[in-house]
Amino acid sequence: MPGVINSDDAVSLTELPASMTIIGGGVIGMEFASIYSAYGVKVNVVEILPRILRNTDDEIVRRFQTIIKGQGVGIYADSKVQQIREANGGLETVVQTKDGEQVFGSELVLIAGGRIPNVDATGGRDLGLEVENRAVKVNGRMQTNIPGVYAIGDLIGGAMLAHVASYEGEVAIDNILGHEREADYTAVPDCIFTLPEIGSVGLSESQAKEQKRAVKVGKFPFSALGRAQSMGDTNGLVKIVSDPGDGTILGMAVMGPHASDLIAEGALAVQMKVKAIELAHTIHTHPTLPEATQEAALGATIGGYIHYGS
Repeated sequence: MPGVINSDDAVSLTELPASMTIIGGGVIGMEFASIYSAYGVKVNVVEILPRILRNTDDEIVRRFQTIIKGQGVGIYADSKVQQIREANGGLETVVQTKDGEQVFGSELVLIAGGRIPNVDATGGRDLGLEVENRAVKVNGRMQTNIPGVYAIGDLIGGAMLAHVASYEGEVAIDNILGHEREADYTAVPDCIFTLPEIGSVGLSESQAKEQKRAVKVGKFPFSALGRAQSMGDTNGLVKIVSDPGDGTILGMAVMGPHASDLIAEGALAVQMKVKAIELAHTIHTHPTLPEATQEAALGATIGGYIHYGS
């Protein structure tokens, strides 16, 4: 149907639409919602699940949703698209929300439901590659069921991220060269390039609750950072989840400016099994955003902070 586009189309438009309905409140949907809203496009997001960004920490999502709604983006979770139809020179999306049926008129409708591996495009089935859950099956060394044939990236499913694909390529090359190496997905940083950005790695507080696992959480707001204040961007926080027994950092989540950069320290901490007190006692430059990571680590250790009342 004319006007119904996918994410490839969304980065290739030559003119901005006046309005857009986005079906799917995952990473792709929310990134495009942020981008187009920032350019003045009226955006509504429809998500069938109870909330957007289902794999992200609950508190982070709540705070993010408040911010993005303030930017003018409509969020309709727990809602199902019934029909998309042409009307009034544009499109109408009929949606069954928890409050009843609503109709969203827009110039374009973006289908942002994610991607699946395209095994057939690579000729994988013709080669006889074993396929599992619509992806090429590999072992920890990136080897397929056919000797000498390796597969990496989106083709094998899992975390469909460029940095993960690059890492898997390194693992495959090492094994091709005879250096035995297994992929380790202990600390895969996941970044969402919205406004504000979101970054996470390891175990989140909400995942710990689902697993009924005891954890200690430290969190520090950007509003208490001199650097964030000087940038004029104080919407955000850092959360660190640690083991209450030995203090090992299990996960970290960030929302705010440069979250995609800040999460790298969390990935290193999770990968190296750093204890929260060790991170808290590491000198961080002042005034910088990473001070929030140090403070959150302190909160996950003693429950208090240096630069914030508690």
